Amino acid sequence: QMAETAREAVNAAALKVVNAVFPIKVMEIEGEVAFLNRGEGGGLKAGDELVVFAIGKELRDPDTNEVIGTSDRPVGKVRVAEVLPKFSRAAIVENAGIETGNIARPAR
Repeated sequence: QMAETAREAVNAAALKVVNAVFPIKVMEIEGEVAFLNRGEGGGLKAGDELVVFAIGKELRDPDTNEVIGTSDRPVGKVRVAEVLPKFSRAAIVENAGIETGNIARPAR
C-alpha cells in the first residue's frame, strides 16, 4: 500500500514536469471535438475537464529580464471523452475562440 502511494506521488510529480515542458495542446478541431496531444500514460482520463488557453506574450521581470510567465488567456473548456494510445478526443464544452495550437491545463 505504501509503495503504491509513493509510486502515485512520483507519477504525479513527473506528469507535472512533462506538462510544464510539453504542455497539452489542441492538435485539431472537428466540429465540437478537440484532439489533444496526450494519449495513454499522459495523465488524462475520460471525464477530465481542461481549460484551453491562447498563448500570450512572454512576461519578463524588469530587473532580471527573466521570463517569468506568459499572458495566456482562457478561450474555452473541454471534457476528455476518450483516451487513445497516442492522443485524446475531448468534447468542447465552452468555446470562445479555441484554435489549433492552444494549450490546455486541468481545470482546478
